[in-house]
Amino acid sequence: MKIFIVYYEVFVQNDYPNPEISVGGIQTYLYNLAKTLSSHYSTTIIQFGKNTNSINHEQFEINFLKSNNKFQSGKELFSLIKNNIQEKDLIIWGTDSIALKTKYKSILIQHGVAFDYYPIEKKIPKLLKNIKLDILYRVFQQKRSIGFFEKSKYKVCVDYNYLNWYRINSVSSTKNIFVIPNFSLCIDNFKLKENKTIKIIFARRFVPKRGVLILIEIINSILKKYNNVEFGIYGDGPMKSKLINEFSQNSKVTIEKFSSVDSLSVHSNFDIALVPTIGSEGTSFSLLEAMGSGCACICSNVGGMTNIIIDNYNGYLVNPDTESFCKKIELLLNDKFLRNEIRKNAYFTVEQGFSKKIWEKRWLDIILALQH
Repeated sequence: MKIFIVYYEVFVQNDYPNPEISVGGIQTYLYNLAKTLSSHYSTTIIQFGKNTNSINHEQFEINFLKSNNKFQSGKELFSLIKNNIQEKDLIIWGTDSIALKTKYKSILIQHGVAFDYYPIEKKIPKLLKNIKLDILYRVFQQKRSIGFFEKSKYKVCVDYNYLNWYRINSVSSTKNIFVIPNFSLCIDNFKLKENKTIKIIFARRFVPKRGVLILIEIINSILKKYNNVEFGIYGDGPMKSKLINEFSQNSKVTIEKFSSVDSLSVHSNFDIALVPTIGSEGTSFSLLEAMGSGCACICSNVGGMTNIIIDNYNGYLVNPDTESFCKKIELLLNDKFLRNEIRKNAYFTVEQGFSKKIWEKRWLDIILALQH
């Protein structure tokens, strides 16, 4: 059996021998999925690139397709495999929005509810909100999501949040829907460090829905009250210039970027992690990596993060607003014992419940079951 993983861009096609993995949670997910499946099956990633060609990378193949179409689609990418695919083979659609209905066996991956975030920064949603018709945009997003989701017979969801929403809004059977939460590795030999300065990290893409504006308010509020706190902001995105303008002169705030392979080592230098997402979140890689590094995490009660955090045990779930986050940050800053207990519980939660081994086994079990 051959497996084809189809997505817009998992790797950046460059002039170097080895392609670079593109930035993003879905890209990290699909890269690890290709590595896992290629140990047992012939696996190929199908994606767009600067030029049309194929390369072997690690144990799998990458097929690049050059496209001049502004609206790139799964239909275009499917053209690369339609002459090579056989009845016994399997297509994995990297996200539901790229999926097609075909005669071949396929699984689509649903990465979490995206329509719980209202994109006020975009023209049409902003206009609809101003004339009090934003509910129409909400309805459109939900119907569109169901349309995407039902393009494949088999589905994998990264959280139970979407599955439960789908049960409420559809009369279709959920028999062929599998939930496989995301995963994280854990740092080796986890030990609590005793530092006079308490370090807080935010490691997300710099876009509105990831709570960048909330983060700015949090930092300004906390640094006014505490002299023994430092913040590390890691990532990239369109709001980077705003963050630089706000904090470039502040010695207690650093703004940097790291490769996804360095996430655990970077997080392990911090005590507290913030995930102030406003919406569009599955079982967040950022949250799991922070927990697997031994950070005490405070996150929004949004999406699949509610499948990870047991409030007051391995982290905190709060409303996505500045005041709610600041209250929990101050609680952890003022109680060393509590902070350390939360950190230990977070680490063991990932180690026991969200390990990569568990994730790999669930995927391989599903693939094996579909062969019969």
